[in-house]
Order: sequence, then structure tokens, then C-alpha cells
Amino acid sequence: MGQLFNTIQQMVAEEKYVIGEHASERLEERGILHAVVSETYGLR
Repeated sequence: MGQLFNTIQQMVAEEKYVIGEHASERLEERGILHAVVSETYGLR
């Protein structure tokens, strides 16, 4: 997951991402989207 996490984190930071509802749900289920946003913006 390391490279995927880094890629998504970079895209979130640059506001260069678009994901579909299904993909969003899968990322949320896995805790990936929350982890990326939290890490990118310093949220805990």
C-alpha cells in the first residue's frame, strides 16, 4: 500500500483527484481515504 498511499496523498495535497462513488466507498471501507486526508492535512 505504500506507493498507492503516497500517490493518493500527493494528489490530495495538490487537489488533483477525482474518484467515483464506488471507489470512494471502497477506500473508506479500507480506511485509506481518511488516512490520506488526515496525514496530508495533519488531522488526527
